[in-house]
Amino acid sequence: MYFLNVLDVRSGAFRFPDSLKVRGRILSTEVVPRGVLYVTTHEVNVFDPKTGSSLLGRAVGSDSLVTADVENVLYAFAAEDGALWRIDKREASAKRLNADKLALDGDDAPRALEATGNRVTLLGAQNVAAFDLDGKLLFHRYYPAPRQPGWVRALLIAQSVRAGMAAAEAGMASAALAQYASTREDGTLDREVGEELSLGYAKLAQGAAGLSADYARLAKQRFEASVAARDFQFMMVQLDRGYGIAQVDKADGSIRGIIPIGKDKAPSYQVDDVAERVYYSPTEHEVIGYAF
Repeated sequence: MYFLNVLDVRSGAFRFPDSLKVRGRILSTEVVPRGVLYVTTHEVNVFDPKTGSSLLGRAVGSDSLVTADVENVLYAFAAEDGALWRIDKREASAKRLNADKLALDGDDAPRALEATGNRVTLLGAQNVAAFDLDGKLLFHRYYPAPRQPGWVRALLIAQSVRAGMAAAEAGMASAALAQYASTREDGTLDREVGEELSLGYAKLAQGAAGLSADYARLAKQRFEASVAARDFQFMMVQLDRGYGIAQVDKADGSIRGIIPIGKDKAPSYQVDDVAERVYYSPTEHEVIGYAF
């Protein structure tokens, strides 16, 4: 949690008794005509140095928040309500542009927001979407990331269920032994053994529950390797045989080309915007260049 206030440099004291609470880590601040515009990892707002309060009232915020700055306007996309906002720096006002919530597919999260020309482009690891400057959705494209083979996911889910059942059984055993120990007198062997066994089963339940969650997470795992360029978003996609690096056009969300990478789950590649090349390294001693 961060706080904003005004420091009187002559007296060394804060101007306001109560500081304005700020959610998230501050990324940038800018002096605007009516106050100080601040952007954090979780919210956007304008701090009023005259009153110590917020000029936007409720902050534009989300656990996943991305922004794009264009002269006197700041665009912000808040993932929680799927809203695109336009913050006027001169007026210190915020307006939601889209009426319908935009949710990124595949449990994706916003990574960047770009405002160029007559559109605002939202980028995730596997999603590309664009709005016009009035908030109308121009397109939304989703290209699923590669996942574990179906039979591997089935085994991982089965293991998650088994570990979950083991955690439940160990938890019940811990509770039963704790109940047994409570009926025995202090200092007796029965009470000591019952308490130790109860503690042991409780730890076993905790470990099995963690293992169950790990198996479930691996079953849902997707392989991602996205890189943003000036006009394109490169992302990892599933092919009929193996995987590929897709070149997705930010202008319309279409795939312009695909670089096959076989079964490489963690591809090493670099994008050169100037030369319009992609350099992919399939091994430590090999680099392959591709033109956009």
